[in-house]
Amino acid sequence: MTLTLLRAGWRLRVYEVATGRKLLDKAMTGDDQKCPYVVLAGPDKKIYAEVSNQAVLAALRKLVTR
Repeated sequence: MTLTLLRAGWRLRVYEVATGRKLLDKAMTGDDQKCPYVVLAGPDKKIYAEVSNQAVLAALRKLVTR
């Protein structure tokens, strides 16, 4: 079966649990173009590029404290 890989837009939001304050609201583009090993495909036979772990970690890096 052949599926179409589409570019997708994602939004990463991080909230502080104690106050509910929004710490991060970032639009991200699916940059992971690898062919997945296993995929659940709907009737439209399309899959959407996901944001890579590296891109998510880079976006969250400023929020991490030691």
